[in-house]
Amino acid sequence: MRYFSNILLLLISLFAQMPVSAASVNPNDFIIKHGKGSAYQTVMSGDSIEPFYYEYEEGVVIDHVQVPDAIFTVYHDFENRRIYLSGIAGGPTKSYEIRIWGLVTNDSLTKERISRPGKLTVLRPYLETEKKNFETDTETILDPIRIDYTKFTYSVWTSELPAGMKLVKGDDHCEIVSTETLPSGTYSFKVYGADSLYYSKDSIIVCDEPVKSIDTMKFHPKTYCDSIEFKINVYEGGLKKIGTGGTKQVVELGDSIEKFGFEWLAPGKLTNEPITPGLEMVIDSSKHDIWIQGAPTELGVHDFDIAYETQFSFVVYNIEVAVLREIRPIIEALDETTLSQVVSVGDMINGIELSYYNSDSVWVEGLPKGVSSMIDEEEEQISIYGTLEESGTYEVKVHARNERHETELKISLSTSDKTGGLSGIDDVLSENEGGRVVVYDIYGRRVSPENMGTNTVYIIKKKIVIRK
Repeated sequence: MRYFSNILLLLISLFAQMPVSAASVNPNDFIIKHGKGSAYQTVMSGDSIEPFYYEYEEGVVIDHVQVPDAIFTVYHDFENRRIYLSGIAGGPTKSYEIRIWGLVTNDSLTKERISRPGKLTVLRPYLETEKKNFETDTETILDPIRIDYTKFTYSVWTSELPAGMKLVKGDDHCEIVSTETLPSGTYSFKVYGADSLYYSKDSIIVCDEPVKSIDTMKFHPKTYCDSIEFKINVYEGGLKKIGTGGTKQVVELGDSIEKFGFEWLAPGKLTNEPITPGLEMVIDSSKHDIWIQGAPTELGVHDFDIAYETQFSFVVYNIEVAVLREIRPIIEALDETTLSQVVSVGDMINGIELSYYNSDSVWVEGLPKGVSSMIDEEEEQISIYGTLEESGTYEVKVHARNERHETELKISLSTSDKTGGLSGIDDVLSENEGGRVVVYDIYGRRVSPENMGTNTVYIIKKKIVIRK
């Protein structure tokens, strides 16, 4: 009995050492996928692959792990019979076969090769846009051109853009933005997207800098690029203003406006609102122009629109004519308190700054010694400045004149009394006989005349005086 027991144990031992046969292995269980990830994945270039692993039966010998080495990291856990796969997708748009190869021993005691498949699809950076060809005219600023890209598009740049255009980047798209109209002609440029920085032979190139041709660039082997070419046709169009008159004018009743008009550069439709009474619109189709002229007959501010619509644009000009009974020159002081000043001999006056309007000519007369004036005709401003070199009271007159009217502004400059007292106080009292004189300090607080200090500035009846 013991003899048979030993033989049985020996047979069991020998059986345990024999290779596993194909008959004892279910092909569907030869390699079993486990883990959170899938053996069939689509991943954007630059993104991490969702990790996954294969688990195989005891007795199976893994012969080969077929994966793209540049993408996958393979870890073989022999103890637990698992093959872990992870990595970062890269490269162009492409599908990669994944296959785990293993060996088992079949019934004839020969090794048989079996595999389990998988697949990884990588999408590279790409650019997308709804429209590549555009048309506009010389009067219309092109709307922004939107280009969408994926989150793994790390670099976006352009070839040389037409004048007035720029690239504006966002998180998931960029735009080609126009800031001005373009001359007539045909324009083309490219927008490029890549998954990393690109470089020339000598140095790194900043992605925002335009390059004339992508063919001149040298790319890193792992850099992949996409591009879209855009074309813009610009036609003559819209309305072009002609004539010396402006679209905003001020005239006296009965006077003619300064003639002005528009020239149309492309076929279109002209429309207008009722024009100012007394004005007329003259259209010359042979010359492609329209003129506004005449004399307004009603007082007030009148405005109307002229519109011109072409295939590409809709342009509106607003015309405004203000009709007044008379247009007098206007002279205004930046600070009215400077129009009456009292200073000591040898002291500088406070600078007097004036603006004038509706004037054809201006001049200043009566300036005391040491005081000068400067007229800026472009800005329509007058500056009076300097030092009173001689004692006295001076009346300076500023004149402004147009075709029909003249305006005069008076400025009073005086020197303080050297012997003391209140300079100018006698004039004020004589103008206010029988009444009480109200005195203010420079802070606007009332002061009793008997409490006035010396060498102090006061204001009496809007006149600046100095107590010596």
